[in-house]
Amino acid sequence: MKPQLILLLSLALVSIAVAHKPSHQGQNVLVVPNADTPVVCSAAPSTTQDDEEDPSLAYVYDPSKALTRGYDFDGRQEVVNIGPGLRTTADGQTQSRRGPRGRQRGAVLPNKYIVRLKNGYDLDTFNMQSKLEEHDRVVNTLGSDGRRKVETITNQVDHKYDFGTWKGYAGQFSSEFLKELESHDEVEYVEEDTLMWAWGMEPMFRAGDDQDDDDLGRHQDSVNIQQQQQQQNQQEDNLAALFEEALNAVQPGSASSAKISTKKGSRYGEDIVVNGHDAHHDYYSIKAPSWGLSRIAERERDLDQDYTYVSSAGSGVDVYIVDSGVFAEHDDFEGRAENVANFVNHETATDTCGHGTHVAGIVGGRRFGVAKGVHINAVKVLDAQGQGSTSQVLAGINFVIKHASSNPHTRKIINMSLGGLFSRPVNDAVRVAVNRYNLPFFVAAGNTGDDACQYSPAGVDEAFAVGGSDRSDMVGWYSCVGSCVNIFAPGSGIQSNWIRSRNSVHMLDGTSMAAPHVTGVAALFLGSGANYGNVKDLYNDIIAHATQGVIQGLKSHDTKTSKNLLYNKLEDLNSSFTIRPMDGVLLPMDEDVAGGNDGGQDEEKAQDVKKKAQDVKKKAKKVKKSKEEKKEKEREKRRHN
Repeated sequence: MKPQLILLLSLALVSIAVAHKPSHQGQNVLVVPNADTPVVCSAAPSTTQDDEEDPSLAYVYDPSKALTRGYDFDGRQEVVNIGPGLRTTADGQTQSRRGPRGRQRGAVLPNKYIVRLKNGYDLDTFNMQSKLEEHDRVVNTLGSDGRRKVETITNQVDHKYDFGTWKGYAGQFSSEFLKELESHDEVEYVEEDTLMWAWGMEPMFRAGDDQDDDDLGRHQDSVNIQQQQQQQNQQEDNLAALFEEALNAVQPGSASSAKISTKKGSRYGEDIVVNGHDAHHDYYSIKAPSWGLSRIAERERDLDQDYTYVSSAGSGVDVYIVDSGVFAEHDDFEGRAENVANFVNHETATDTCGHGTHVAGIVGGRRFGVAKGVHINAVKVLDAQGQGSTSQVLAGINFVIKHASSNPHTRKIINMSLGGLFSRPVNDAVRVAVNRYNLPFFVAAGNTGDDACQYSPAGVDEAFAVGGSDRSDMVGWYSCVGSCVNIFAPGSGIQSNWIRSRNSVHMLDGTSMAAPHVTGVAALFLGSGANYGNVKDLYNDIIAHATQGVIQGLKSHDTKTSKNLLYNKLEDLNSSFTIRPMDGVLLPMDEDVAGGNDGGQDEEKAQDVKKKAQDVKKKAKKVKKSKEEKKEKEREKRRHN
């Protein structure tokens, strides 16, 4: 055949294919981006507010690959097979699997199920292993035709759950065995195992959403993920060096030196502290390295203020970070962090994602932490891509309850900056943990910008769900809203610890960053000796002390959403709270000051210290300006070349 004829036939076939390209309008089409697109560990699915799948934004689950975001740009990307919450019917049509009350379910894991037993039954009376063995024996028995049934699925138990009234199993089960399970009177329900993910935010713009002026204030343009990652990596390399260069510009040992002291009383702050008190508590003040710390310590929005916190700093409180693990060797944790459990197969207990380390740093890091004296227990349920399963999260909750019960001498708090679409097993587990074991759960509200009530665990009443705000006290464009959001806390542009090195830092956005601010404040309250009859009393106290009604940017129909912003003090700053000798002054770290006896500091010395502290600020600005000018010269030079 002549080359010209081949070319004409090829063009004709392409034209036919384009003309008959299936329309994606109204269908749940799954697409994947270029294989070279980097996977960010905080990727998360999105749903529309009317509970319909967004045909323009879909996620693919492949057990051998990461959860990957893809966009349908008029069919220009490869369409692949079934993904989150979708099933194929016999006639090849795609359907959605929905949970209770019509809510969309998460990405279903093939042949994976969670089984909960009814109250009154336990793992001994309902022996799953013996039932599996009996099933396999029957399956392997010769039938009347002389043949054995062949099951392609290996039945196995992956997890056992036994806390309070929540008793059950998770595992891989064939459809035949699943039918047997559902027929047992002891079984309360069987649910498919689904994906859960870190709520740490990456740029995510829900293509296809109708937008008005209100929406534009809550969203930002999507940017190239790889470019953002490179910028953040560069920031990690420069941020700590810039910070230390400015603060160490003064002579070591002088009044405004920021060198870390090992003297008594200095273990809860990196910068030099000044002692203060109110009617009931002593307070420390440090130079805040993150705007979020400044904001939660002040009623008025002044992001240049120091971070002032109760001197007990959460000591005697155990915080469980149910997440991707923690890089416990990071210097900022000072040996107060450890990985106590790992439910991710084929990975070590340490954090290989970064999300858990970032969250833990906000809770209790020496520099970036809200409560600088807490002990951090990391429970790993998310992998290097920030993904896990409902069954793994349940295993984490089961472990936390057992571990917390074994040590009654400290107070306990749980932070879960993760979530997924509605999950009855997770919601039930949180209810049992709170009501039976008196364990408070602080959770991220979600990063999809819609109703937090449709996600788990944010949607369960017993959890304290936290929305994210920005530097202007606006609702973060990513933040979920609605009646399930209990409070807002800083979530945009938050710096904290990272996993690249022992002193690396990283900036992230999201409700994942907001929740640990509240967890840290809860630790401050508990560590200060406050007594609460139950978890709800603690929740209510945090809300009562919040700065009321300052959150802006909510849509007109978001009338049930809290407008309150987190505040970190048990006493109101404008009444009984004082700092001596001068608000915001950095003092030398000597035993008198650090130990709580600031005694007879005279006015002249205080003024001198204040001046030197201001000099440090000026030096920091000069260093930053110098670096920016240098970069601009380099860019100008490249343009001319």
